[in-house]
Amino acid sequence: MMIPCCDFHTHTITGKYPELLSTPFPSVAPYRSLEYHPWYLPESFSPLPEHIGNTLPDFTALGEVGLDRLRGPELPVQMQYLSALLSLAQDCRKPVILHVVRALPELFSLLKKHKLQWVIHGFRGKANALEAIWQHGGIVSFHPQAVERRDLMEKLAAPNGKFGFESDDNADIDLEHVITMAADRSGNCDLPQLAAAAFGEITSEQ
Repeated sequence: MMIPCCDFHTHTITGKYPELLSTPFPSVAPYRSLEYHPWYLPESFSPLPEHIGNTLPDFTALGEVGLDRLRGPELPVQMQYLSALLSLAQDCRKPVILHVVRALPELFSLLKKHKLQWVIHGFRGKANALEAIWQHGGIVSFHPQAVERRDLMEKLAAPNGKFGFESDDNADIDLEHVITMAADRSGNCDLPQLAAAAFGEITSEQ
C-alpha cells in the first residue's frame, strides 16, 4: 500500500513525490527553497546580495541557511548573515530551512527576534535537542540515518511537535522505505500522514 511521502529537503529532484528542492538558482521545480549556505559565506559581513531579496518571493522557502560551528566563517559572522536572512524571510512571509551544527543556542537567540515558520533539516541528533527544537516551535526534518536512533524513534511514538523526512544530497534514498521504517520502529501508524501534513504547511502558499 502506498503511504504519503514528502521530501522536506533535497538537492536533486526525482519527481517520485512532492519534494522541496534546495538551490541557489532559479528553478521550475514545484517547490523550491533559495539556498544561501553558511559554508560559503564571505569571511566578513556585508549586505545581502541584491538577488536574494529580488528572487525570494518566487521561491517556496528560504534555505538552506544557518549556522555551522565546524565550517564556514567565524560564528559571529554567520550569525550576522542569518539575522539578515531571517528578517528577509519574515518580510517575504517565507518559511526557513535551517542547517545547524553545534549552534542551537545561538540559533534560538536569533529566532526569538523573528516571527516565522522554520525547519531544522537533516536532524539526527540527541532526543533532548529534538525536544528543545519542538519547544521553540520548530519543525524537524529527519535525516535517513535518524531511523537507526532508538531514542528518536521513541520520541515519535507520541511526538510533541511537527516533523518530516528528507533525502538531502542522496537521490538514491528510498524515502518511502525510510518513513515506513520510522512508523514501524516508533509504533506510530499515523506518522506518514503527520509528516505529509507538516510538508503541506510549509508549502501551502505555492
